[in-house]
Amino acid sequence: MEEKALAALLAKLKIKRWLWPQLDDPNMLDKFIKLQQEPVVLPSKQSLKGLDISQEMIDGHWCFTIKPKKSPSKNHIFYIHGGAFILPISSNHWRLITDVARASKASVTVPLYPLVPEHDYRPIHRHIKKVYDMTTKQHDPDNITVIGDSAGANLALVLPLLVAKSKQPKNVIALSPVVDLRANNPDIDKLEPADPFLPLDTIRHVLPRYYGSLDPKDPIISPLFADYKKVKSKLHLLTSGKDLLSPDVELLHKSLKEQSIDHEYIYHPHLVHAWPILPTRSAKNTRRQIAKWCR
Repeated sequence: MEEKALAALLAKLKIKRWLWPQLDDPNMLDKFIKLQQEPVVLPSKQSLKGLDISQEMIDGHWCFTIKPKKSPSKNHIFYIHGGAFILPISSNHWRLITDVARASKASVTVPLYPLVPEHDYRPIHRHIKKVYDMTTKQHDPDNITVIGDSAGANLALVLPLLVAKSKQPKNVIALSPVVDLRANNPDIDKLEPADPFLPLDTIRHVLPRYYGSLDPKDPIISPLFADYKKVKSKLHLLTSGKDLLSPDVELLHKSLKEQSIDHEYIYHPHLVHAWPILPTRSAKNTRRQIAKWCR
């Protein structure tokens, strides 16, 4: 009930019109770039209770490591933040990262990465793969869980396709992923009014900046069309009824079933896009489940 009321309130307030620069704004892309140039958002002191944080610069982009102070496990999380490939990491992302690290006792690598519109998928993929390869030198891939939300979930689903099978992670947890960069499923147009967070017109304007001249159906950027038969990672797909991306996630679920790929598909009819990063009761419950998968 909490989530239904929240979704209705956010839709009524038209909050997505406040969250995103609008297409009729000639300076839309400049505003995104300005957001990217602001100081990096860091986790609050309260959220870091029981955790240590360190950072290093890798090819011009910060990479953070979170570690439990007491009795850390051998398990490790590689977290890829979302934001339509164009927005930087936020306090909501850090909420999930720190909560799951505490609950699972796993350490976490959090790579920041190049963003649209100044970069397309190629340098983004190169950077994520490079940091992940570095991570596998310190942690056994069989102990690694890759997690991503939204656009970060797209990258999480693509990552096992970019690395050698021996380096594929144990789990991939995709929270509200974008899986078809064409964004042309008529069912997403029907859902757009019910989605309080994602403005479809802006998403359709930003995505071509990410894939550039590449066919948006290419499986290296659109997991819906990928062959996962050679991927050993257990895939977990989480989506929801107030998320305009959910019809495409359902299609990916059906595709994986047809490929006889063992995976988990969780659909919550009343929840919003990327709900696990939010400060709600349902989000806390989902974060507890995510932590169990990471143990």
